[in-house]
Amino acid sequence: MKANDNAIGQFYVEVKAADKYFKVDCEITPLTDWPRPSETISDFGPGTYLVGRDIAAGTYRGQAGTDVMESYYWARLSGVSGDMGDVLANDNATGSFFVAVNAADYALHTGCALKKTE
Repeated sequence: MKANDNAIGQFYVEVKAADKYFKVDCEITPLTDWPRPSETISDFGPGTYLVGRDIAAGTYRGQAGTDVMESYYWARLSGVSGDMGDVLANDNATGSFFVAVNAADYALHTGCALKKTE
C-alpha cells in the first residue's frame, strides 16, 4: 500500500498513472466533472480543501481541546496523493490555534472546523 486515509468530510485523492489499484468505499467524481464553486468559503468543517478553489490563502482559526487526546490534526499540503512528501506543515493542535495557508499551498486538511480571520 502506497497511501491511505480515513477521510472525514470533503476530500480529494490523486490517482497516479503508475497506480495499479485504487479502492474507495464511497462515490467519487473526477475533479474535472465537479462544478467549481462561485466563491471560496471562509468557515468550514473537517475535510480537505483546495487552495484557490475551495478556500483562499489566509489565516484560519480553530479551537481544539486542552490536551493531546482532544487535539485536532491539520496539514498544509503540496498535493493530495497521500504521500508523506505532500505535507508542507502539520500539527496536532490543542486550545485555540491558527493556520497560515499560503497561496502556493495545494490544499489544507483539517480535523476540525476552521474560520478565516482576515
